[in-house]
Formats: sequence, C-alpha cells, structure tokens
Amino acid sequence: SVAEVSVETAANGTGQVVQAQDILAGDPLTVYAIARDVGGNFIENIALADESDWSLIDVTGDIIQGAISPAANLRSATFASQQTGTAKIQAFYSGVTVTLSQEITVLPRSVDAMVINTQPPATAKAGETFSNAVVVHLQDQFGNLVTTNSTTQATIDIGSGNGTLSGTLTKTASNGVITFDDLSADIANAITLEITSSGLNTLSTNSISIDHNEAVDLNYLQQPTNTAQNTTITPPVGLQLLDAYGNAVDSVATVTISAEGYWKNSSTLSGDTDASGSILFDNLNSLNNATIGTVNFDASFTWINSPVTSNNFEIISSGDLAKFVIETQTEEA
Repeated sequence: SVAEVSVETAANGTGQVVQAQDILAGDPLTVYAIARDVGGNFIENIALADESDWSLIDVTGDIIQGAISPAANLRSATFASQQTGTAKIQAFYSGVTVTLSQEITVLPRSVDAMVINTQPPATAKAGETFSNAVVVHLQDQFGNLVTTNSTTQATIDIGSGNGTLSGTLTKTASNGVITFDDLSADIANAITLEITSSGLNTLSTNSISIDHNEAVDLNYLQQPTNTAQNTTITPPVGLQLLDAYGNAVDSVATVTISAEGYWKNSSTLSGDTDASGSILFDNLNSLNNATIGTVNFDASFTWINSPVTSNNFEIISSGDLAKFVIETQTEEA
C-alpha cells in the first residue's frame, strides 16, 4: 500500500526526488507524483485528488502559486515562473508521508533593458554633489532585476540643457544595479541626464533645476571707458555677483571700488547690489588734476575669492576729447 508520495523526476519511478537546482525565469520544470511503499518501492505515478494538491511551499521572492500548473490527470505538474525567487514543490496526498522537492531557485535571464530605479533630485546647486544617487536597474525580459550581472557598463551625461556633468560618468553594474553617486553640474539651468549602454535602451531622467552657488566672484557688465579729468565715467560701470562657476547670483552684497588717487572725494565707491545681484556705479568722478595716463581699479566684496581688476582705461586732459562718435549722413536722392 502507499506509504509515501514524493515529487520526483520520472513518471515510471526510475528517477529521484527533485534535487535543489537553478532554472532560468520562464523555463519549465516538469515533476511527477510518485507513490512508494514503506520499503521505498515504486507503486505508481499517482493521481492527486485535486489541482490544489499541487502547490508551492516555502516561497521567497516574487514567485506566485500560479507558477505551478497541474496536468489534466493530476499525476504531474509543470513549474515555470517568470519571476525570480525560490520555492519547493509539494504533491499532497492525504494520509501518507509527503516528500517535497528540494529548493528550486529561479534566476533572471540575460539583461534585456535598463530602467531608472532612483531619479536624480529635482534641484541641486552648481558644483555640489547631487543629494541622492541616480540608480539604474538592469532587467531581463520579464522585468526581473538581473542580479547575476556585474559586468554591464553604463554612461551618464547631460541630455538636455547646458553645462558639464562631473563625477564618475561610466559605472559598472554590481548585482544588476548601476549607481551614479558622485554627480554634479556647473551651469545654472534646467537639465536632464541621459544614460546609455551598448546594445540597450537609452534612458532620460526627470528634469533637474541647477541653481547658482554662493557668490565668490564679480563680472564687469560694463567696463570703464576713457574719461577726461573732472568728468564722471559714462556709461556707469556695471558689476554682477557670480559664483565659482560663472553663474549670476541674485543676492545682496556690498561691492566696493578700490580707492585710487584719481577719484574725487565725492565719488561713490561702495554700494549694495540689487535683487538680481548687480550694481551700477554712476558716480565715479575723476579729479580735475588727475594724473593723465592709463589706469584701472579693483572691485571686491566680503566673500570674493580675489578682487577683480577692470580693463585699462585712459584719463586724458580735460581739454582733449575723451570719446567721440562718428556719424554719417545718407545723401538724399
């Protein structure tokens, strides 16, 4: 009489209990319900009472019960899972000892696509490492993470927008995961990132708004022009706060023009930038006896890396023409 029903590899009893093994996602494994007596002798490939008597036990990962499909006669079943994980197969038969298969491990197939698992942050400061890494997963045709892959390389760069992306731009997968964890961008604007890998799909990230960093530099929006003694420099000298990457900084700082021997005491050599981070010096007046020749000056503020020197300009005698415009008239027909 039947003393044991086990999950085996052959219908005629010549096989053995299904051993621990690895199979690829989607591949089938057919097993049989084998009845044996107390001495282990083969009796028959027995039909179970109900479809539900074929089941999966000790399941891990994403494997579902639907991955086991009993045959119409209930004497065998086929296990095929598109999801990865582990499971044991049971052929239940009431009143006897039931021997499960050993553990079946479903592994991912080869890499079929890349997907973005973690997007970059929505905002970042110029030159600063992004607050979170960009994480890419390698997936097989069924969407499983290909944990068996630690060789595929991917490259990341700016896809749209301006600037230079810094960091380690080519990374190698580790257990199917590619992590770009030291990225930064230098130009203030909206960018997206593009991720490529030979033979795989190209990915585009969500947009990142790159903001300026702290002000440490100045740019001359308007350089000084030649001026006569006892004259105000026209047009006014204009300056803009910049960060270390050349981005305009919209903050308030007190900018100072260096005190040179040719300025009148009435000249305004210091002032605060407006909300855009810029300032006009419209009261730079040369002395009526200022030394004639080529001069320049420095502009600075508290947090500047180093003062910024203007272009050279000429102080000329008050009797000479400092600047002029040539105009031509069109003859009327």
